[in-house]
Amino acid sequence: MMMLWIGVTGMVLAGICLLVARSAAKRVRGIAGTETSTIAELNELHRAAEEAAGAGHFRYRCEIVAETVAPEGGPLVSELARRECVWHKHRVTHKYWETRTDNEGNRRREEKTRVVSQHVSAEDLSVRDATGDILVRPGKKEIDRPEKILDRFERDTGGASGGISFKGFTLNLPSDGGSIGFQQEEWIVASGRRLYVLGEASDDHGRLVIGPPSDGGLFIVSTRSEEELLGSARSRERGFRVAGLILGAVGALLLVAGTVTALL
Repeated sequence: MMMLWIGVTGMVLAGICLLVARSAAKRVRGIAGTETSTIAELNELHRAAEEAAGAGHFRYRCEIVAETVAPEGGPLVSELARRECVWHKHRVTHKYWETRTDNEGNRRREEKTRVVSQHVSAEDLSVRDATGDILVRPGKKEIDRPEKILDRFERDTGGASGGISFKGFTLNLPSDGGSIGFQQEEWIVASGRRLYVLGEASDDHGRLVIGPPSDGGLFIVSTRSEEELLGSARSRERGFRVAGLILGAVGALLLVAGTVTALL
C-alpha cells in the first residue's frame, strides 16, 4: 500500500513539473517570437490604425527596450528609504514568539512571521529610447528584478508589544508570546534604468500605452535583458521537464510494483 501512495504522489508531482515546464516553454515562445520595436515604429503603426479605423481600436503585441524617465510631476519617493525613483515596492514583516500548549500541557515557543505592511506603486512608467517616449502601465504587476535598496531588521526591545515607525506613524503590534522585531525590505526602479517590456500597445485610454494584453497573454516588465530572460526560461523548462519525466517514470514503476504486491 505504501508503494501505491508513493507512486501516486510521484505521478502528481510529475504532472506539476510538466505543467511548470509547459508554462516556461510558453514564456520562451512569447519572448523569442516577438520582434523588438522602436517607440517611433509603434507611434507610426498607431497613426496608421487611427487613420484607418479611428481612435480607440489600436492593439499591437510588441516588445521594446527603453530607459525609464522621471515623470513630469517629479520622481516618486519610496516609502521606507525615501529614495527617488519611478517605481517602488516595500514589505514589512513582523517576527514574534507564539506560545503553544500541546495535549499533554507542555508549552513551547515558536517563532512566527506575518506581513504587516506591503505596497507596490501603480503609477504609469514613462520610458524613452532613441526614437521617442511612451507610457508603460504595469498596474499591480511587479517589475522583475528591481534594485533592492533596503533589507534591515529592527529588533524590538519593548517586551510584549512591538512597534515600528515609518511614513510618519508608528505601527504597534502586540503579540502574546513577545515581539522579536521587524524585517524591512524595499525595492525600487530608478530613473534612467533600462527596461525590457513585452506587452500590448493600445490606445484605449486616449493615448498610446503599453500594458497587459487584453487576451491575458504574456506581460513582462523587467530590468533583465531579453537574452537573460530567455536563458532563465529555457533553463526552467529543461529542469522541470527532466524532473517531471523522472518522477513520472519512478511513480509509474512504483504503482505497478504496488499493484502487483497487493494482488499477491
